[in-house]
Amino acid sequence: MAMTVSKEYITLDEKGVAWIEGANTKVIEVVRDHIHLGSSPAEIHYQHPHLSLAQVHAALSYYYGNQARLDADMERHLLLDRATELRRVLLTYDDDLLAIASARLRSGWRDLRARTGSQDRAV
Repeated sequence: MAMTVSKEYITLDEKGVAWIEGANTKVIEVVRDHIHLGSSPAEIHYQHPHLSLAQVHAALSYYYGNQARLDADMERHLLLDRATELRRVLLTYDDDLLAIASARLRSGWRDLRARTGSQDRAV
């Protein structure tokens, strides 16, 4: 069941993922531009002309209101991306290297779960 949050601009889908209403854009995409690239709301609006400035501000407002959860989601996705890439590279090399990398990734998951209190094994 979808739920609308932050006036008419942000909608949560059935998985709890925040979307900018009517834009087919996840809130986290705007947040990544703001946090990782240092883009201002005006720059994000310029880079994503299908988003109004109000939608950009609503996405950032939603992020700051739910920062711990969204930061954990971003970190989890980053770990999954790294794991996928590492597995792809290591499969072309050596089973022993894959075992070492897997152990390190499991350690990263344990650290993330300990920090966030999550019991999830994956996204």
